[in-house]
Amino acid sequence: MARDTSGLCAVAGHPDAARQVWRGLKALQHRGDAGASLAVADGQQVRMIRGLDVTASPGGGALDGARGSWALGQVYGRKGRSPGSGAVTQMVHGHNRGCELVVAVSGRFRNARQLRAELESQGALFSTRSEAELLAMLIARSDRGTPVNRIVDALWQIEGGYAALIMTPDRIVAVRDSQGIRPLVVGKVDEGWAIACEDAAIRAMGGWVERELDPGEMLILDRNGGRVVRPLPRRQVSSCLCELVSVARPDGHLYGHDVHQFRVELGARLAQESPPPSQDAIVVSLPDGSQSAAIGYANGVSLAYEPGLMATSDGEWLAVPGVVRERKVILVGARMATGAAVRRGVHLLREAGAKEVVVCVASPAVRAPCRFGLDSPMQDELALAPHEDESVLVARLGADEVRCLSHEALLAVASHGKEGGGAFSALCFGGSPELASEEQEDQLEMF
Repeated sequence: MARDTSGLCAVAGHPDAARQVWRGLKALQHRGDAGASLAVADGQQVRMIRGLDVTASPGGGALDGARGSWALGQVYGRKGRSPGSGAVTQMVHGHNRGCELVVAVSGRFRNARQLRAELESQGALFSTRSEAELLAMLIARSDRGTPVNRIVDALWQIEGGYAALIMTPDRIVAVRDSQGIRPLVVGKVDEGWAIACEDAAIRAMGGWVERELDPGEMLILDRNGGRVVRPLPRRQVSSCLCELVSVARPDGHLYGHDVHQFRVELGARLAQESPPPSQDAIVVSLPDGSQSAAIGYANGVSLAYEPGLMATSDGEWLAVPGVVRERKVILVGARMATGAAVRRGVHLLREAGAKEVVVCVASPAVRAPCRFGLDSPMQDELALAPHEDESVLVARLGADEVRCLSHEALLAVASHGKEGGGAFSALCFGGSPELASEEQEDQLEMF
């Protein structure tokens, strides 16, 4: 199922960096299958390859001749209406002071409009509304002496949730925002380094994951290896819970959680809060990554989990009449925003003969657009407005009953086993107001 997000992947110090990055991008296609871009560098120059199809092998020898030890790639989704979706999130390639530069960003800059207006008043011309182009422009306008110094100078002007990868012909710089809103992990593949927004991409290359980058941490990879610096101001950590709830692959590990087990526990908590109306029902999941939550729910209420809905290779959904006909069905979803997927599932189940469909969502209903880079719907597209009671969802979704996990239960699962209770952002689920930034305590370091 296509998602309106984006995924980043890079490899440094590997003789076949481009093909390794391609393997990583294939593993990230759940974050955006509208296309992909890839850049490869050989120490002297950068070659860009755009318009790659991540759902198939590169056709026509797209990667033939893509030689170099540094490579960076990004998958991207459809252009949407969310606050951070002004343009499809493709990488930006340009030149600055005789140095080629490729910039890729996953996320959103809260102060993008202000920064863009300031640059335009100084004569800058933008061709897109993307965060990557804005960051590239800030780097180009910096008066610092070295490429890394200019990157740091640009990042100090940015506020928001993002992961960014910047490549020159002989260097890759990876940075995670100061609040740790967007994830970024680092590992090794053969003799080289690997960086990605999910550990599944590194494993797909045959590599091994070392750790997540800390909030505000920067990793610089060049001919001398890797070095870590922390040039950004300290802020209160607020990692995005949507990554754990529905975006990341279930075989991943994120924010100290096994993603599959996290979703299983959400389903189990949902079972505690919303037990089934009868014990002669079956549990079915939406075929969109909700299987883990459905397993947790089914185990929690001692009901059978059965494949009542299935997805075909071309993305179509099918109900299985032999499973759901004349049955009471509890349809479990991991997350609900517009409700379109849930409505679709309910409709298919009813067409296949289900006599009752109760919807259970293993997270609170999404009540606000994402401010930090997940390309979520706008407010008027959401199934539930901030002031509305969940009871209105019954008619809107066509279900017999709708139940959603409480906000308190979501945070309890996220904080389980975390020293200090963890620190997470659940704003789109109707959570607490946006966390205020702490005073900038660090002084800008130059390298």
